[in-house]
Amino acid sequence: MGDWSGNSAPSGHAPAGGSNGHQIAELIADDRGHYVDCNEAATELLGYSREELLQMSGWELTPGAHEVDALLLWQEFIRLGFNAGLFPLTRKDGSVVEVRYKAIANVSPGRHLSRLERMPGSPFPPTGSVTSRLTGANSTSS
Repeated sequence: MGDWSGNSAPSGHAPAGGSNGHQIAELIADDRGHYVDCNEAATELLGYSREELLQMSGWELTPGAHEVDALLLWQEFIRLGFNAGLFPLTRKDGSVVEVRYKAIANVSPGRHLSRLERMPGSPFPPTGSVTSRLTGANSTSS
């Protein structure tokens, strides 16, 4: 894996390299889970432009079947200040990708860094539309 220390913001920094040669996607969210910054690797992984991602929250990337998981993960993340694991995310084209994530709370006050790497063998299979998503009224993990 690349450096997962999480003390740098995505903008103006070269993305960390992953063990499989892929770049590490980095997203920074505010306390409500709305994205305030991201790197190019995040746009490539998720299929959204930077401008689109900065209008979104993590809830909009969470497949409907995992909304409760996302809520619980966010609460645990805020409480502990760190979280890591595997989680599915919905790409712009409706396909789902499983990522390995590591998230660090409060890399600066109210700013939370998530680093994502696509899991090998996660080929972005089409899954149809996700009909039930949270709208960002609450917070999320990334």
